[in-house]
Amino acid sequence: MKPNGGHFTINGKPFFIYSGEIHYFRIPPDQWNDRLKKAKAAGLNAVASYIPWMLHEPEEGKFDFNGRTWKNLDVMRFIKLVQENGMYFIARIGPVSNGEMINEGLPSWLLENYPGAFNRSSDGKAAHQQGAPAYNSKVFLKKVEAWYDQVIPLLTPLQHPEGNIIVFQLCNEIGCVNWVGKMPDYTPDAQAMYRDFILKRYKKVKAINSAYGISLKDISALKQPDKNCKRECFRKWLDWGDFYRHYYATYYSKLSGMARKRGIRTLLIANIPQFYDFDVRGRGLYSTTTTSIFRDFSKLTEGVIFGGAYQMRRLDYENFHDILLTSEHVKSITAEGLPAICAELQSGVLADRPRLYPPDVELNLKTSMISGLNAVNCYMFAGGTNQRGMGQFGPYHEWQAPVDSHGALKSHYEPMQRFGKLVSQIGEQIAVCRKQTDLTLGFYEDHLKTEYLEGELAEELYNRRNRYYYDGLARLLSLAGYSYSATDINNPIPEDVKFLAVCSFSLMSVKAQQNLADFVKRGGRLLLSGELLICDEYAKKAPVFLKEMGLSAVRIPSMRTVMLGKREIYLDNQPVDCFKDIPKSCKAIASCGNKPCGLSGKFGKGKLILLGFNLWDKFDYFVEIMDELMKDLGVVKKVICSTRDLVTVLREHEGRGFLFAGNFHEDKACGRVGIDIGAEKISFDLSLNMRSGVILPLNQLVGKSGELVYSTAEILHSSEKKGTLKLELFAPTETGFELVFRNLAVKSVSVKHGKANLVKTGKLLVKVTVLHGKGEGPLNELLIKIKRA
Repeated sequence: MKPNGGHFTINGKPFFIYSGEIHYFRIPPDQWNDRLKKAKAAGLNAVASYIPWMLHEPEEGKFDFNGRTWKNLDVMRFIKLVQENGMYFIARIGPVSNGEMINEGLPSWLLENYPGAFNRSSDGKAAHQQGAPAYNSKVFLKKVEAWYDQVIPLLTPLQHPEGNIIVFQLCNEIGCVNWVGKMPDYTPDAQAMYRDFILKRYKKVKAINSAYGISLKDISALKQPDKNCKRECFRKWLDWGDFYRHYYATYYSKLSGMARKRGIRTLLIANIPQFYDFDVRGRGLYSTTTTSIFRDFSKLTEGVIFGGAYQMRRLDYENFHDILLTSEHVKSITAEGLPAICAELQSGVLADRPRLYPPDVELNLKTSMISGLNAVNCYMFAGGTNQRGMGQFGPYHEWQAPVDSHGALKSHYEPMQRFGKLVSQIGEQIAVCRKQTDLTLGFYEDHLKTEYLEGELAEELYNRRNRYYYDGLARLLSLAGYSYSATDINNPIPEDVKFLAVCSFSLMSVKAQQNLADFVKRGGRLLLSGELLICDEYAKKAPVFLKEMGLSAVRIPSMRTVMLGKREIYLDNQPVDCFKDIPKSCKAIASCGNKPCGLSGKFGKGKLILLGFNLWDKFDYFVEIMDELMKDLGVVKKVICSTRDLVTVLREHEGRGFLFAGNFHEDKACGRVGIDIGAEKISFDLSLNMRSGVILPLNQLVGKSGELVYSTAEILHSSEKKGTLKLELFAPTETGFELVFRNLAVKSVSVKHGKANLVKTGKLLVKVTVLHGKGEGPLNELLIKIKRA
């Protein structure tokens, strides 16, 4: 398997990976084949599993990979069964597995006998959390090499095309335990790495002293800072964040070097911990930070594939945008030409509350696919049992999986099976399609380096990021019907970016501000909102962007409301920056008392909309405001929907594509959808039942000779035999659906449920309308008899 232009290829053909997690070590071997057959029946084309170090080397130097000491450990037989069932295998070889195992899947003897392999707190004591390795510790890496010496040579002969292993994941959710527990690595090896990193950045101790406001005589006295960051000399904590991005990238580079040296030649995955449980809903509020931790992996390891972990629990209107934003951040750190994936997509939930329902799984699968990902691995696909004391929570490991520990099917197996049919039908086509965007969302990466920080400033960054970036700018754009990519404004804005939206906080480097100014001056169109009287990373006043635009400002510390146009909007006592020295080329669009706090106009060759406050998703009218601002900026949507209750996203390649339409509400939603695809405009009416979604074909080849211009039902399967085109359809609506064909000489149509009408529109187009009968389900079958010359 190879990456090619942002997608995977197998045997020279584009390939969308639809995988499920099945842990052989949690299921009796005589039931393995049953679970694999259920996986195949669900349409999975791959199976993934950890290969836990703690189980296969329970005593140091004593290995079991063939079930000699315990039949569940016959991993080679399991992989062979996966192949016999016609599926590929994704090997997750650690060293860390997590996977709800004690010590995060690391051997107990490692913890007991090699304390130097694990984290230390800043006072030198052992960290309180077991299983938090000191990743770059010489002791830890030496033991990892010994593990790899055993496990990798067994698996390399099974690599595709000789075998069915298409991907290796090295280590799982690197830094997850450290992030959750706010536990930096204070071991001597890490302290030495930190000193080397800082000295390389500043060259001389004198420069470090100047930057940090300290008085070191020798670099050997430099230690990592404490977690309580302060606004003064914020640069020190930003450098610390950069160090940990280097630290984890260095670790992964060492692992990949070990893997390649021992014969792994397939693609390598790095799995990113992302979603966090908040009562009923999981949220991705930390996902931008945890994704940022993996920022430098690609610099040190060529070809690494990044995979998120989308564990939403309940997925609905309140958190659907987390998938779209998280996917874009994953893509922002992915090297050009490589695909992005979801390495752990929720098909089950660890606990039995909240209860997982079919729409939670179906909407997650479809939203993830349309967000531009080209692989999903469903975690978990099959439940099991923890034996031999492996389970962190005891023996119970049902995970609300679609196939439970006894092999019975849960209700969400059905939408997974339906998605499997969809992947089989459109996987090759959608893999080459790229998500279409209307603008780019700019983020300032330094604001994301909060994984280990504590204190007032850390809380301020976290809260403002969540309110004004995550649930503000990004969410409002999605609700207003705009699709976006994402880019780090610490770097020069890419030349192909025409429209950019950024929210600003009080700390931003001179370089990032200059990048924004250069973008506008060269002709870019920018929406910039928030705090604009900015301090740089040294907490010194540096409103560089305002000066570059010829503006100045004064700050009102707290305002309850401001006027935006003729509308009074609620700000919840935000600080507001009001502008002075306004050029004639722009106009005031917002005011605070009689002072302008919002501007729109021409600056340089570009256009700027400047708001001295942040927008957020407190009231629905903020969605209307965002739409008005984007229109003022000149952004044109590729997909227009007459209702905001339907979320739409387009993937396209050379005039052919797929449209996702999702209704994340508990009510029905209907509206008219218009799409610009290639040089063509397509429009149709669409109705969806509550909490449902569809991926609809656009200008796709169908049968042997025709083209499907659009369908308001999913095409799960199509075949043509003896002049009859047979389509299996899915439409979660009570109002029926329609299909329009081009270059298909239709003689007659019939439908399994309801009534089908045929209307010819000119010589080339044929419309088929299907009306549902009362009480009929979403699945249907359409037969089209074709005239032959």
